[in-house]
Amino acid sequence: MKKIILPAFVATATVAGFYTLTIFYEGADLLLLPLVVILGLVGLFGIITIPFFIFLIVKKRPGGRVLIWVTGLALGTYLGFIAVTPLINWDRDHRDLSGKLISIEIENYKAIHEQYPENLNELNTELLNDVLPSTYQLKRFSYRRTDDYYDLDIPGLTLLHWNTKTGNWEPQ
Repeated sequence: MKKIILPAFVATATVAGFYTLTIFYEGADLLLLPLVVILGLVGLFGIITIPFFIFLIVKKRPGGRVLIWVTGLALGTYLGFIAVTPLINWDRDHRDLSGKLISIEIENYKAIHEQYPENLNELNTELLNDVLPSTYQLKRFSYRRTDDYYDLDIPGLTLLHWNTKTGNWEPQ
């Protein structure tokens, strides 16, 4: 049973690290994506290996090294996803708050100047960066405008687009 702790710890740390790094460091999602995909597949195999591993423990039969590692990685993956759920919710809340604040500032700019800004630097960047959460400062956003519409995006593994009608982020 002790042999399962190391792979479980490795998987939990990898999943938690993936979500933590992708929030605070742009581009980290692409770097760690292969590891998380592998852990996701191992997690799928865990549906089979965990009950089989428990069956072997109950029958007091030794499990093979591969079975122990796959089961440990699967358990660690599940624990990692459970552990980062509050972090994912925190990130979503900060992302939504930033989108709403920037959108309000863009609309205020349009009300004053009768057109959308050419770029986000035309907004009151100092004030916005003071009120925006530190993980979603203006430099993290991509912005394009037309005469009657603007696009506000967060580049990354999944491009998130700000829907101006609903006031929510949508994957693109």
